[in-house]
Amino acid sequence: MRCFVVFAVVALCWQCSEGPEPFLPKPVNEAVIGGLDSIYIIPPGASLDLRPEISFTLDPSPDSSRYRYEWIYVAKEGFNTGDEYTVIEESPALTFSPSVVMGAYRLVFRVYDEETELFTEWPFKVFVANEVYEGWMLLLEADGRTQLDMLSYQHDSKDYRLLTDVGSRYPNSKYTLTGVPKYIDFYGSFTDNMLDGGVVVGTSDGAFTFSSTELAIQSNIFLENMGAGHTVPPEAYAEANFKGTWYVSFIAANNQLYSQNESSYSGPKPFLPVYRPQEGEERIPLVASPHMAIDKNAFFYVSVFFDEEIDEFVWYTVNDGCRRLAAGNTFERNKRWKLEMLDYATINGGTYTAIMRDEETGELYVNQFTLREKLVFQKLDGAMVSDAEHWVTDPNTGRIYFCSNQTAIFEYHISSGQFKRVVDFGAAVTFLKFNSFLYLVPVSTGTTVSHSRYTHLQTCLLVGTYAPTQQPIGGSFIVYDPVTKKEILRQDAIPKPIDAVYRER
Repeated sequence: MRCFVVFAVVALCWQCSEGPEPFLPKPVNEAVIGGLDSIYIIPPGASLDLRPEISFTLDPSPDSSRYRYEWIYVAKEGFNTGDEYTVIEESPALTFSPSVVMGAYRLVFRVYDEETELFTEWPFKVFVANEVYEGWMLLLEADGRTQLDMLSYQHDSKDYRLLTDVGSRYPNSKYTLTGVPKYIDFYGSFTDNMLDGGVVVGTSDGAFTFSSTELAIQSNIFLENMGAGHTVPPEAYAEANFKGTWYVSFIAANNQLYSQNESSYSGPKPFLPVYRPQEGEERIPLVASPHMAIDKNAFFYVSVFFDEEIDEFVWYTVNDGCRRLAAGNTFERNKRWKLEMLDYATINGGTYTAIMRDEETGELYVNQFTLREKLVFQKLDGAMVSDAEHWVTDPNTGRIYFCSNQTAIFEYHISSGQFKRVVDFGAAVTFLKFNSFLYLVPVSTGTTVSHSRYTHLQTCLLVGTYAPTQQPIGGSFIVYDPVTKKEILRQDAIPKPIDAVYRER
C-alpha cells in the first residue's frame, strides 16, 4: 500500500510538470473617467454642458477608433416614461437639456473598448430644481399672522438651508397668505404635473393650495374647490383640517367631511360630502371630527373617521363609501365622547388608535382596533395625563406619544399601561407629529432617489417648541429620533411653530 501511494504521487507530479503554462491575464488599456461629479443641480429650463476628462492606464494616446462613447439616459426618479435606458449622445461630450419638469434624472457616461468589449462607466444624477424644490415646510405664527418658512434640502451638501417667508416670495400667487395659521399638509395631485405634489396651508382665512413647482398660491379650497351647493362659512375655516394622499384628499370643515378624488387624468374634482352608511333611500352627511386616520398604502385609501353626532367610527374607501366599524365601536355608546386623536399605524396589518375623552368625567381612554378586531379599550391613568396634549401615534410602530406639563414628552405603552418619559426640550411644546411620506407608498409613480433618507425621517418625531420670553423668534423646530434619542435636525430662532410637513420629491 505504501509503495502504491508513492508511485501515485510521483505520477501526479510528472503530469503537472508536463501541463500548460499557467494563465496570466493580459493588461488592458483601461479608460479612466474624470472631470464629472456625481450630482448636478440646475434650474428648470437650463442646460448642462459636460466635458469629461478621459485618460488611459497604459497607452495615453491609443487608437481613437478603438473606443466608443455613449451617454445613456437611465430614468427620471419616480416617473415611468417608457424611454428608460436610451442612448442620447455618442460623443465624448454632452449638452443635457432636460424637460422643465423638476426631478432627479439618472444618467451614465460609458467608454467602450471595441477590441476587448469592456467598458468603463460613470453614473451621475442631474437634479432639475429651484430653491424650494424639497425640504421641511414650517408653518409659523409671527405676530398673530401666518408665515411659511422652509428648510430647503441641499442634495449636494446633504444639509438644509433656511428660507424665510417663502409663502410670499412668488408674485404670480393668486392669493396672499393671510389669517392665523392652523395646519399644513402635502398631497399628490394632477393639477400641475401628473406625478408632482402640492402643499395645503390652512389658516383662519381659508385652505390655500400651493403649486408643485414654485410656492405660488393657486386656490382657496373653500372658495373655489367645493362642489356645487356645498359651502363652508368663513367662521368655520379655523376649525378645519386637511389630509392628502396620492390623488385622494379629505377636508373636514363645519362639522362635515368632504373628499376629492382625482382618479382620472381629467383634472381635479370638487370636494363632495362623505355620507354615513346608508340606510334606506336617505343620504345623511357624516358629522365628522377633524381627526382622520388614513391607510395611504391601501389601494383604495382605507380611512377611518369618527361621527361626532352619533359617536360612531366608520371606515371608508373611495369606491364603497362609509361602512360601520364594529371593531372600533365597543365603547359605551350611551356616553358623550370627544376625540382627541385618531391615527393609523402599519403594525398588525393596519392598526387604528384613538384617544377619546369622556365629556362628562373628563377621563381619557385609548381605543385601538383593526378593521376586523378590537385590540384595546382602556382608561389612561396617571398624573401626567391630566394636562396631556398633542397626542400622536408613530405610523410605523404604533407607539403613542404626548406632551405633559407643557415641556415634557412621554411615551405610553399600551401593553403595560405604563408611561415613559422620552425627552424635555425645556420650552413649551407647540406640536408633535410624525411625517408619513407619500413617496414611500408603492404606487405607479416609481421610487424616489431619497427612499432611504425618507424611511429614516418617517421614524422621527417632529417637535415644535416656543419660549415666549424670547419672542418674536423664540421658536424651534426639531426632528428627534426617539430610538437613538438624538436630534437629527434642529432649527432655532424662528417664530412660533404651529405645524410642519415635508415637501417630497
